Amino acid sequence: TAELPPAEDFTRRLVQVLLEVVAGVRPISQLRRDTTPELYLSLRATVLCRPRPTGPRPDRRAIRSVHVQTRPEGIAEACATVRRGPRVTALALRIEGVDGRWRCTDLSGAARV
Repeated sequence: TAELPPAEDFTRRLVQVLLEVVAGVRPISQLRRDTTPELYLSLRATVLCRPRPTGPRPDRRAIRSVHVQTRPEGIAEACATVRRGPRVTALALRIEGVDGRWRCTDLSGAARV
């Protein structure tokens, strides 16, 4: 884990990008680099089958909290609470260190696309 950037910074940035993809203000392709191919295809299928939403870009205040527990073998479990409109929901992520960077391998929760 010493070779990896801070897991909390990665998680916060990834959640922000995810919220912007769901809001329709950022292309889904921007999640490709930070997710496994399987997770990316799953997210892409979900996003593309929904009507394209319109509305304001989620700002940084949309992320209420981020908590990350990092394990020595380069795996981290993270959770975030996010505001989507009037609702606050939870999101759980598993991230793994690969080639000096983090990559999300699993994503679940009420805020999952």
